[in-house]
Amino acid sequence: MQFVRYGRDNSSQQGICRSVFAKLQQLYTLHCTEEDPSMEKFFPRLWCMLTRYQAFLGQQSQNTQAALPIPVFEAISRLFGVTFELFASPLNCYFKQYCSAFPDTDCYFGSRGPVLDFYPLEGSFEANPPFSEELMVAMVNHMENLLKEATGPLSFMVFLPDWRDPPTEALVRLEASPYNRRQTCVLPFEHSYRNGMQHCLERDEDLYVKSAHGTLIVFLQNDAGFMKWTPTSEKIKDLLIAFGQQSSHRRPQPQ
Repeated sequence: MQFVRYGRDNSSQQGICRSVFAKLQQLYTLHCTEEDPSMEKFFPRLWCMLTRYQAFLGQQSQNTQAALPIPVFEAISRLFGVTFELFASPLNCYFKQYCSAFPDTDCYFGSRGPVLDFYPLEGSFEANPPFSEELMVAMVNHMENLLKEATGPLSFMVFLPDWRDPPTEALVRLEASPYNRRQTCVLPFEHSYRNGMQHCLERDEDLYVKSAHGTLIVFLQNDAGFMKWTPTSEKIKDLLIAFGQQSSHRRPQPQ
């Protein structure tokens, strides 16, 4: 465990596992080399970011900030050209660029700000939103507007809980969307997510948590996005195989 201390007498400290600390150093170097070449602001900015998330997460469950397994990120990057996460944080991100809730503390580590303030015109994106029904509906509205206005190939891979009793409004909207090119489902208890408190875990064996619900995967794409990143049956098969490989206890490095 790495401890980040701050304050006049270093009395305030935040703990973080060494692998996540190393990832944050890499992210900071990637995004702040010109502005802070000596990295003298790294520890104050790191402390502020960690303190923000400690206040936000508190002692919440391991499902908060849960993330896809690394083999799944590798698969969606290779198969569908995904290079950007729409719901992430410096602590759980896989890619070096992502959207997050707190741009004031996260921007130094690669955040592009909140997803609803992000307006890409093209690209391939992954979305694994917090399970807030209001936010999930707002996400669908935002994605459909972006797909309508896109100037190039645009694709969103959306991962949502397969809640059917009753179905959520976001799930109904996604399935009925004119941009829905394909969908598939990973069955409950047959896949896992990375623990939302992974940055505090010292044992790699605790990294993964079995999902008690199915995960619905929906491809929202405009015509150009569908042509460029077609979700073929073979690619879907490879993606589902990747969901079965989460026993690998590797931690993410910025891609």
